[in-house]
Amino acid sequence: MNNILQIDPKDNAIVALRDLPRNSKVIVNKTSVILREDIAAKHKFALYNLPLGSEVYMYGVLVGKTVANVPEGGLLTIFNLKHAVEDYSVKQTDTTWTPPNTDAWENRTFNGFHRTNGSVGTANYWLVIPLVFCENHNVDKLKSALISTLGYQTTDTYEAKAQQLLSLVQSGKTMEEVLSFKLPKSPKNTISNSKFPNVDGIKFLTHEGGCGGTRQDAQALCGLLAGYITHPNVAGVTVLSLGCQNAEARILQEEIHKRDSEFDRPVHILDQQTFGIEEDLIDAELAAESALRTHRLTKSLLESTDAANPPNKNHGAQRGLPPYWRRDRKQRQLAEDQETQFVAAMKMTKKSPLTQQSKYAISPLKKCLLTT
Repeated sequence: MNNILQIDPKDNAIVALRDLPRNSKVIVNKTSVILREDIAAKHKFALYNLPLGSEVYMYGVLVGKTVANVPEGGLLTIFNLKHAVEDYSVKQTDTTWTPPNTDAWENRTFNGFHRTNGSVGTANYWLVIPLVFCENHNVDKLKSALISTLGYQTTDTYEAKAQQLLSLVQSGKTMEEVLSFKLPKSPKNTISNSKFPNVDGIKFLTHEGGCGGTRQDAQALCGLLAGYITHPNVAGVTVLSLGCQNAEARILQEEIHKRDSEFDRPVHILDQQTFGIEEDLIDAELAAESALRTHRLTKSLLESTDAANPPNKNHGAQRGLPPYWRRDRKQRQLAEDQETQFVAAMKMTKKSPLTQQSKYAISPLKKCLLTT
C-alpha cells in the first residue's frame, strides 16, 4: 500500500495517506525523502528544501508560497505557507471552421414553413409555456384536455405489447408459453389522428422558475423561453402567467424582440389573476376555436352595447357573452389588435425558392386567445 501521493508530477507538496513517523523514509517518484517530523494522514510535506518565498504546487497548479524556510520532508502548515495563485490568463483557441461542401444539395428543396424573418421551419408546432412554475398545473391540465381531443396522441407501442401479453395470460397460456412468446416489432410512434394536418403538434413546456430569485434570473428564464418561441419550427405560443411573478410578460416580449425584431407569430398571454380562477383560465383556452368562429358576431354585440352599457365586471355575463369577453374597453381593443396580428400571420403563405410548396398554416384552435 502506498503511504504517500503525488497528485501531479509538478507537485512539490506531497500528501501523506496515513500517519507517517518522524525520520521515516518515503519514496516519491524514485526520489528518497526523510521526514523531519511526524506527518499526520492527509497532511502535506515538502518534497525538497523550500526557501522563504518558494512556490508550492498541488494538482499541478500554484497553491501557495512559503513564508519561512521549509526543509525537505518538513510539514507544510498555515504557519509556514500563505495562499497564492497564478495570474489569470485565457488560452488562445482556434475557432476557424471550414464549412462542408454543399454543392450536391444546391438545387434540392423541401416542404417547409416560411417565417417573415427569412427562416424556414421543418416542422410547425404550437407551444404552451408558463412564465412561472405556479402555472405548471394548468399547463398539465391543458395537455390532458387537448392532446387526445385534437388527435395529437401518439401510438404507444409498449402499451400494445403489454396488452398482447395480458391476452395470453387471460387465455390460459402457461408461464413458459408467455415467456417464449415473440413480440412483433412495432412501427415508430406516430400521431394517430391530427385534426390540423399543417400543425405537427402542441408542445407543453414546464419549468421550476419565474417566481423568486433576482431580476437577472427572471431575465435569463425569459431569454430561454424566447429562444423556444422564436425558433422557426414554432407557429405560435400560448403563455400562462400568474400575474405577480418576477418573470413578467413584458420581459418575455423584450427578449423575443432581441432575437427577432420583426417577430409576428402569435403570442397570446393569459394572466390568471385577470381571469380569477383556474376554470375560467382553462375555459378560455379550450373555447378558442368557437371564439374564432363567432368572433364577428360577438364583436358586434360588444360594439353595440358599449355606449349604452359602460363596462363592468358583469358586463359580459349580462349580455350572455362567454367569460373570456368580460373585459374593459382597453382590454378588448388589445384582443382586436392581436386578432389583426393573427390574421396577418395567416396570410403569410407564399412560395419561396427554398421550397417547392408551402404548407404554412396555423390552427384556429391554437389562436389561443383573441381575448387576452
